[in-house]
Parts: sequence; C-alpha cells; structure tokens
Amino acid sequence: MGEIYGLYSTREGLVRYVGQTEYSARKRLDLIITKALDREPSALYDWVRDAWRTEHEVRAYVLQDEVIPADLEMFEAYWIEQFSELLNVKPPADPARSTTDIGQRIYETIHAQLRGQAAASY
Repeated sequence: MGEIYGLYSTREGLVRYVGQTEYSARKRLDLIITKALDREPSALYDWVRDAWRTEHEVRAYVLQDEVIPADLEMFEAYWIEQFSELLNVKPPADPARSTTDIGQRIYETIHAQLRGQAAASY
C-alpha cells in the first residue's frame, strides 16, 4: 500500500510539494534529503537546501495512506489540486488558483503541530 504526502518546512508550515510513494513518506523524504545533499539540481532540492540554510527542517505530512498502487496517481492529482504554489506544478499554473478549504485545514493541523513542538521545547 502507498501513501500520498506533502512536504513542508518548519519555517512556514506550508505544503510546497505533493508526492506519492509505494513505501512510506519517511522513506521517500530520506531519498529526497539524500539527493539534496548530493547537490542534485531541481526546484525541490533547492528548496530543501534553502530550508536548511535558514536552520529549518523539511518534514513530510501524510495526506492519505493505505492507497493501492494503481490509485496513487489519481490521489496524488487530487491532493495537488488542494494546494497553491507547489514546486511540482509547472507554470503556467492558474495565478488565481488558491489553496482549497481542505488544504487550509491541512495547514492548520501542521501549524498546530509546530506550535505544540515549540511549546514543548521551552
């Protein structure tokens, strides 16, 4: 079974990339980190390195799990539509397109997690 995940940085807590994996989002994030460390060129890896330069982490948020492999592309496309300003949406994206209510709820959940972690570190 696969997962659909969103990547965000602890700097702003906004999903900037939506992807799919037949494994786990954590394993996929590890691969992305490896490629970023190897200085591979792409907007995604540049964004990861930029987060690190500002001393922030890049994390994965599982948007949907237990997805059968045959349905991964369909659900990935659905989740991509929920967020604006994704790194994996090529221009010309609709500039008027904004994050949907579902995407906003994901942001609220991520921000609540980040606030909870900040409070726990004091």
